[in-house]
Amino acid sequence: RFDVVCGHRAMTTTGGSTWAAAYLLADFLEAAWPELGVCVGGRVLELGAGTGWLGLTLARNQPGLEEVLLTEQADGGAMAWLNDNVGEKRAEGLALANLRTQELDWLQWEDTGGLCAAHGKAASDIAERHWDLLLGSDLIYSELGVRLLPRVIRAFLEGAAAPARCGMLYAHTLHRFDHFDLDFFRELRAQGLAYRAVAWDGDQGEAPVGDPLEDGGFL
Repeated sequence: RFDVVCGHRAMTTTGGSTWAAAYLLADFLEAAWPELGVCVGGRVLELGAGTGWLGLTLARNQPGLEEVLLTEQADGGAMAWLNDNVGEKRAEGLALANLRTQELDWLQWEDTGGLCAAHGKAASDIAERHWDLLLGSDLIYSELGVRLLPRVIRAFLEGAAAPARCGMLYAHTLHRFDHFDLDFFRELRAQGLAYRAVAWDGDQGEAPVGDPLEDGGFL
């Protein structure tokens, strides 16, 4: 069921609207859920949740999950907007007992690539907890994001409590910023992260597309 409705707000960040990649990722999750290995009692973390639509939909559709944690930055009112949307859906009666929100600023991984001691306690607490699956959609809008997102992903996948099967599903729209596409995959490699790229069409299903850094036709 994809009938959760989140509004639009003009903001200085990109979280004011629900982007198409979030809808595609929700469609992929529904189709692939039995194969993902996330059991009843599992815990899912969303990075850059924006309006919260994806996480709200997942939490409602998968009530057996122990926790769905939606994270956002405080800058530009993004975290406040996320909390407003979650509060509105709870007031409407949406069953969201397993959903939480928490502020998370990727800048805590800048410079050293690790957590800044002065500001990183909340992020460290999240990274050291057990997560069965990470989610994200259209999170790359700047060179800084290209550098930081792979560091953030690595921190959570290598967290002290990360299960061996833990991975991330990231929906990325190509050609919004052409020069960022390949740079992002290069940064994933630089962080020692393995990836598999696929094209997804809700009607046609999943189609392997090769390695974007090896297959010249991918982009």
